[in-house]
Amino acid sequence: MGAIETYQLLETLKIQRDEFVVVLNDIISPLDAGKLAQKLLQNAREPIVVGKNNLAITLSIGIALYPGDGDNAPLLLKRADEVLYMSKNKGRDCYQFITPVKEKQPA
Repeated sequence: MGAIETYQLLETLKIQRDEFVVVLNDIISPLDAGKLAQKLLQNAREPIVVGKNNLAITLSIGIALYPGDGDNAPLLLKRADEVLYMSKNKGRDCYQFITPVKEKQPA
C-alpha cells in the first residue's frame, strides 16, 4: 500500500448495522483519500473462506474531507453519508467524494 499506510487512524466507529466511519488525521490531499479508498475496496474483494464457503464482500464508500466539506463532525458525517448513498446507487463497490477531485495538472 506504500505511503498511504502511514496515515494515522484516529477512530473507527460502527454507526449502523453495516456502516462504519474511519477517521484519519493526516490526509494531505483528496487524491490520497481516493487512493486509500481504492486500497480498501481491493482488500475487501479478496474472498473470505468460512468452512466450505467463500464469502464475498463489497464496500460503498463516501468521503468527506475537513475543512472543505464541513467544519465539524456532525456535518462531515452527514455529507459522507450522502455520498455513501451515491456510491450505493452507482452499483456499489466504489467510492465517491462530495465534490469532484481534480488531479494536479502537469507543470
